[in-house]
Amino acid sequence: MAELNVEDGMKRAWFVVLGKRKLLVFLYSVFMAPVFAGNYFVAPAGNNSNIGSPQSPWATLGHAVTKAQPGDTIFVRGGIYSEGEIWIRREYGMGGRDGKYVTITAYPGETPIFTNGSRGLIVDASYVRVSGLDFRNGKTLYNVDWAGPTDHVEFSRNRFSGSPDYAAIDITGDFNLVEGNIIEIAGNTVGTQGHGIYAMRGKNTVIRGNTISGATGYGIHLYEERRSGDPAGYIREIKNIVIENNFVFNSRERAGIIVGAGADSGPAHIDGVIIRHNVVIDNSSCGIVVNGWSEIENIQIYNNTIHGNGDNGIQIFQKVKNVIIKNNIVCVKSGRRHIDNAPNAPGVVVERNLYCPAAPALRHAQDSRPVNGDPLFADPARKDFHLRQGSMAIDAGVNTGSAFTGAAPDLGAFEFDGAAEIRTGSLEIPASFALEQNYPNPFNPETDINFGLPTEAFVNLAIFDLLGRRVKTLVRGWLTPGWKVVKWNARNEAGARVSSGIYLYRLAAGNFTAARRMVVLK
Repeated sequence: MAELNVEDGMKRAWFVVLGKRKLLVFLYSVFMAPVFAGNYFVAPAGNNSNIGSPQSPWATLGHAVTKAQPGDTIFVRGGIYSEGEIWIRREYGMGGRDGKYVTITAYPGETPIFTNGSRGLIVDASYVRVSGLDFRNGKTLYNVDWAGPTDHVEFSRNRFSGSPDYAAIDITGDFNLVEGNIIEIAGNTVGTQGHGIYAMRGKNTVIRGNTISGATGYGIHLYEERRSGDPAGYIREIKNIVIENNFVFNSRERAGIIVGAGADSGPAHIDGVIIRHNVVIDNSSCGIVVNGWSEIENIQIYNNTIHGNGDNGIQIFQKVKNVIIKNNIVCVKSGRRHIDNAPNAPGVVVERNLYCPAAPALRHAQDSRPVNGDPLFADPARKDFHLRQGSMAIDAGVNTGSAFTGAAPDLGAFEFDGAAEIRTGSLEIPASFALEQNYPNPFNPETDINFGLPTEAFVNLAIFDLLGRRVKTLVRGWLTPGWKVVKWNARNEAGARVSSGIYLYRLAAGNFTAARRMVVLK
């Protein structure tokens, strides 16, 4: 017994009672397992020889992902991480299983910044969540299927800057979610082949609530293509995809959003894409493009705000059929078309869109109930495309199945609820970015959120529930310096009252990100 050098008398008793094999299990649980079962911690000052507890964190995320088991959460503390490529590999037994996610998330209230010398994070496994990380120097999130299908992968509330290669976020697989990410990049190193979000394959995936700017290619690229390494007969299907509530602007050489099928991909494997409630503005080419070198069918384009793009508002090319275009606000530059159905594709239905400047400039399409004129945006010069009181777009739409307030759906991306006002407080300019605690808190029926901007910045202020789902976008646009006050009336995007409970409000402005909690009472 002395050879074991176990000082604690209780451990010696365990050895006597359980025998050597069970003692090894016990000693592992005492000395190797994390203090809080299921939770691991990473910090810049940590050490990979530690046990991954709050008091004894690991140093790198790359090490942590090799230790996590299905159902575990890795909390990443704030600070700078300059590790190599981080790879979650199914073939090495990594990732989640059967609905038990491996979750990688920023420690509450802190920002982990990754400046890796290689690609950022590669997920080649299923049931993985990545949330709240800040990737700089063009580092990216890749979801790949090199070792087999990778499904139920979620990338939420991450941030990207710099110049990535093919995409800031690359996604493939089924039942995946890309939500609430901020992609503000300085172009792509591969030119027009580089995008903000690039989805190449999958079914039942949602791309929601992301802010995307600066891509050299497309802001959001949904593209089914055949790869040289694909086995004979392999089909890269794209079906039942939702692209909603995204803000896509300043794509440098291409369109804001594209759904495309490669020429060598065979017959109709893109089927069922919904593009709704997106703001698509100031992109070099078109706003929204549907382009089928092979067949594409059943595309729904509802309630988008399309403004100031370099080419046509909505463009349909080649082998496309059954497209429904309703409740959009489409504003184009002089000489451009609002909707260009270039090949006269069959089954294109256009109804109740607002066109500015009037009148509709359409090719091979006819709007059965057009609305013409100024939509009265709040401040388009500062990228605020909420509707003002008196807008002809309010209650002017047709029912498409989405929730709405008032007598009928509004046209464009935002339902008018009168809660979008941003008040400027004291003339004092803060020395740094700041997000204050809301007041009152807890609250019912409304509360004020105060934040400070030392310089002009593009601001995202949004409400999330504790599962990280976006509840309401309060601000998305450029704001001048100063202290700002925004009121939230405890209603979601559809105008419905939210339930009692704890919610997060998150501010992203410039390189600053912060979040706080609030409590809604009834």
